Amino acid sequence: MKRLIGLVSLLAVFVFSASTVSAQACPGANRELVAYASEKLTITDSTAAGFTASVYAPAGTTVAYANFSVATNGLNVTMDGTTPTSTVGVALAAAAVYGVCGSSNISRFLAIGTGGSATVNVIYYKAK
Repeated sequence: MKRLIGLVSLLAVFVFSASTVSAQACPGANRELVAYASEKLTITDSTAAGFTASVYAPAGTTVAYANFSVATNGLNVTMDGTTPTSTVGVALAAAAVYGVCGSSNISRFLAIGTGGSATVNVIYYKAK
């Protein structure tokens, strides 16, 4: 019985941890961040694309942080208004996890696949 309680407690901590992020994920943030939406994107190597506004910015919600993994192939990304290409942008490797802080950066995020289409899994967070 003690082992079962311990296992349930450990599972609860894991699930809770996966749905919240410390404010330290974003420099200058001082509030806990709570997950509220997610999406899976396919970013091609022919057209730059960004996060989906209807997913990360539903009415009455301000996104604070996007945590994403690049599951397949790499990406070149920009957040300054320029369009990434195979030679322009910051290169992000596959099989890694990245974060974008702030609603302005999230709305301006653009990515293009390098070496083929990239699968990107995103979780969006808002301040609690």
